[in-house]
Amino acid sequence: SLARPVFDSVTNLMSIHLKDTGLRTATPELPQRLLASIALSITPDNVKRLTTTHVEFALSLMNEPGVSPLTTEHGLQIVTLAAKAVDLAAQARAARLALRCFRAEPRLV
Repeated sequence: SLARPVFDSVTNLMSIHLKDTGLRTATPELPQRLLASIALSITPDNVKRLTTTHVEFALSLMNEPGVSPLTTEHGLQIVTLAAKAVDLAAQARAARLALRCFRAEPRLV
């Protein structure tokens, strides 16, 4: 499966992005794309490779103003699958935000 090398490559890009603050200015949509790539490349084989850095990255994007529902969905997927107890208050806020984003979904009301 290509999921593991894709996951590793995107994780490396995420690390580079977190260290280089100028990268965010040059490519403002990169963090959301990285988050989506990580979320979509998670398989049962590499779910145990999720780290607290992945969770913190997802939470930071989910807490940005004007976050899109898709970014919220990808972030929530990472936070849930990682099963890491990293700042539980932020995880609870992110879950509440996700429910607000998906309030139009009749199955969640």
